[in-house]
Amino acid sequence: MSSVRHLQQRQEELQAQYELLSQKIKRLRVDFAIQASTLVAYQLEKEIERFETERDCLHKQIQIIERSLENERIHSELFRLNYVQQVRLFREFIQEKRIGAFLVHGLPEHGQIFLLKRLLHAIPDSTITPPIQFHLRRRALRTDIAALWRELGRQMGVQNFSSHEEIARNVVAQLQTQHIILVFHDFDCIGEDYLHELLCDFWLPLVNSVQQTIYPSNEFFLLMFLVDDEGCVTNWKGYGCAKCAVEGVKEEFSLW
Repeated sequence: MSSVRHLQQRQEELQAQYELLSQKIKRLRVDFAIQASTLVAYQLEKEIERFETERDCLHKQIQIIERSLENERIHSELFRLNYVQQVRLFREFIQEKRIGAFLVHGLPEHGQIFLLKRLLHAIPDSTITPPIQFHLRRRALRTDIAALWRELGRQMGVQNFSSHEEIARNVVAQLQTQHIILVFHDFDCIGEDYLHELLCDFWLPLVNSVQQTIYPSNEFFLLMFLVDDEGCVTNWKGYGCAKCAVEGVKEEFSLW
């Protein structure tokens, strides 16, 4: 069942409970109005208050679901945004190669996250192995490359960080049975020097280890996505050199 259908069904169930409670409250108010006994009237009043409290809780739940449904509808519409050229280029790339790095960038609020989702959706069986997410707003990740290795190692099942080589070996082992997809969010939060460190001290060593040990016939992907929500990366002086560094691995796409 889709998430939208599930939310709709839950909304219908809650709405039915809401209507039932409203009917009970209406009948109790009628009884309260004609009741002569003070004790019974008091009991009816308390029961009305209890049902009204329950109804208020249901109303809040219905409102939350309505907002979630609206968000789902907006997401669905945005997901259908064109992006035809970018997705076509990406599919052409992964038909030929198994390793690649991609920059998703553009002006603020130009749908980078939705383009990213479109690209991830284009990877065969991508829903089976969700991407490993790095959020560079975290100070440790955006100032220390070793922290990236530790985070990757944790995701790869390395209990204690010992060496890049050990983590790379785990990546190679997992690439035998699943994709390894790395997504770096908030790329606009880092400095220009950090881009070079990320490529030279993290991505290139990882790729070199994979290329030396993985079979050419391997069907799974090692992919890295860099997401720039502010369109600042292309203004860096060293951007061209960074592109060459990535192209030296395989290729680099700038996806607007």
